[in-house]
Amino acid sequence: LGQATLEGASPTVLLAVGTAVLGLVILAYPKVYGWSAAVVYMVFTRDRSWKKLPDPATYERPAHRTVKKRIMFIRHGESSWNEVFNIKPKLMMPFRLLRAILVEISLLFKQDSVFLDSPLNHTGVAQVSELLQWIEGDVAAETNPYVKILRGEEGKSVLVTSNLRRAISTNLIAFTLRLLKPPFESVHVLSCCQEISRNVDTVAITPARSMPKPSYVDKARAYYQAATKQWTGLADPTLQFFERRMNIKGNTGSKGFGSNGMKRMLQFCNWAFTDPAAQEADTIIVTGHSLWFRTFFQTFLCGSENHFACKKSKMKNAGVVTFNLIRISPEDAGEPKYMIEPNSLQSVFPTEDAGGAFERSK
Repeated sequence: LGQATLEGASPTVLLAVGTAVLGLVILAYPKVYGWSAAVVYMVFTRDRSWKKLPDPATYERPAHRTVKKRIMFIRHGESSWNEVFNIKPKLMMPFRLLRAILVEISLLFKQDSVFLDSPLNHTGVAQVSELLQWIEGDVAAETNPYVKILRGEEGKSVLVTSNLRRAISTNLIAFTLRLLKPPFESVHVLSCCQEISRNVDTVAITPARSMPKPSYVDKARAYYQAATKQWTGLADPTLQFFERRMNIKGNTGSKGFGSNGMKRMLQFCNWAFTDPAAQEADTIIVTGHSLWFRTFFQTFLCGSENHFACKKSKMKNAGVVTFNLIRISPEDAGEPKYMIEPNSLQSVFPTEDAGGAFERSK
């Protein structure tokens, strides 16, 4: 019957059907290619394989070759990936996965995804909105010396984010009021801060030197709108931030097979001391990822400081910590060395009295 129908169809109808099918293939190609590349990367990557650096405690630190910079790490809010695979009860995971697959199908023709470059979920938006309210609250400003730095009211600081969308959204939500004030600064998008993992949720879907696009959650933002109206009177300023406040010079695209976690961490350290914007700043505020942050602490914190939870535990979603990063320039030829200044690491949000910024070891 189908063959007879096609044989009886006019050339115009056949041309229209063929054009429609070709159009669908072209529209779906970026998503199909993205998934294919992500799966190949997951199978063959060596993102967590590298030669271990010496214990920073062994480094000599002559004063004339040593400089330091305050760094603040902020972990992104909960992601859609975590919502599907990591939250309890585990018995509900098949149903969560089915729902996520249906949403993924609805996003087939868009530069968006539940799994690839997984965005914040609604819980993550609420977590980051809580951080926004804490930063802008009167009590925090009176009791925590780092709040004015986060607000951009003390010293000179620069905002940095990973190129993954959940980190970008976290940055734009947490610093909504700051970004609405003069001098209307931009957020630096750095591929070197991309998460260390083989999972497909850590593969960026934003092409190199391109502006990130808001996710389907960013556009919905039911929870976030209520928090934003409380502080700014605007329904959703972050959608404008995506278009106007992204400095994409450092967005070199998603990590490739030639990259690994160590290379990216060292690239960030170098950026923190050599990029013109970073050189002008006293503090660099980085929104990023749990494994990248934990690996950073394991690599650049002295081995004798094993009592810090940061070497064993992930940071909490929307948690904030601060520390001083030291750069030791080479005496002659060679590469600089980096280390975290001993005893400089502190939890900012939640405070130590509220349980600190790190999850409890299981």
